[in-house]
Amino acid sequence: MKFHFIPRKSTRLIYSLSLLIVFVSFFTLFIIKYPDKVYNVGVIVSSGTDKDERVDSIKFFIGKKINQFNKNGGISGIPIRAIYMDDFEESELTIKNVENAIADESLLGIIGCWNSTRGEKIVNIIGKSSIPFIADFSVDTIFSSKNNIFSMGKGISDELSVFDIFMKSKSVRKVAFIGRDGDLYTMEYYGRIKDNSLNSGYSVVYDAWFLESEKMDNSKLMNIVSGIRESSPDMIFLSLGSSRNAEIVKTLSENDIKVPVYFILGTMGKVISTVGYKFDFDWYDTAEEGVPNVESQRLEELIDKYNEDILRIGLKH
Repeated sequence: MKFHFIPRKSTRLIYSLSLLIVFVSFFTLFIIKYPDKVYNVGVIVSSGTDKDERVDSIKFFIGKKINQFNKNGGISGIPIRAIYMDDFEESELTIKNVENAIADESLLGIIGCWNSTRGEKIVNIIGKSSIPFIADFSVDTIFSSKNNIFSMGKGISDELSVFDIFMKSKSVRKVAFIGRDGDLYTMEYYGRIKDNSLNSGYSVVYDAWFLESEKMDNSKLMNIVSGIRESSPDMIFLSLGSSRNAEIVKTLSENDIKVPVYFILGTMGKVISTVGYKFDFDWYDTAEEGVPNVESQRLEELIDKYNEDILRIGLKH
């Protein structure tokens, strides 16, 4: 049986679009003259190196939602359209796309961006513009002072409160941390572990950092194995993204290391789909995986309405 469902980021962007339309529609009720024949909504997406079904599903459902909205009259008779700004996971391109977008006098607002590190690069630019921006990143401290910026993502402050309880419940004393250098989300977790180590009874006994562009070759993997063996941690925290997390998990298993692993950046589900699940140690993560927002009536209605299209184009996660 083949299951088809929409990635969680897609549903959040659909909700973001709906919120943005409501927000802007309220204010345009008081505008008498419309200088343009169409209003634009900037949608930040980030295609990976392979075919990215997240981006396909985002474009599909936003397109359907906008068509429906425009058929119902748009904003006081003016239609809207989505302008997709793909940064291909490059911060420089994120900045360039946003700078070009806010120069557009027909721009109603911006939605998207599910990476805090790239988000940090654009919050000041958008904040100064006063253009509404509904994002999907978790590090809430980078935009908390901006009145026009919001996020559909879970705030990392709430995540870390739950994380503290988890650490106490597992009686972790020695931590190994392997993370992506320069990633804000990863650094927030690492900082929390380091800060709490003074009064929580645990400490970081081994850490290793790798740039996102850095190749994970065999020598680096074996250095990690040696470091884990020498430090004997109670738990290993991996925050390199799903594909490189999978490489490390596979290497640990091949070298008979059976220490529980906690995924921070990246998801357990994607690791399992890469390396399987027959490993003799516990796995944990905080990221969502699986059918998103299954309790949402709006999402169920959308999927039911466009089910044939979903099956035809093969949207899945």
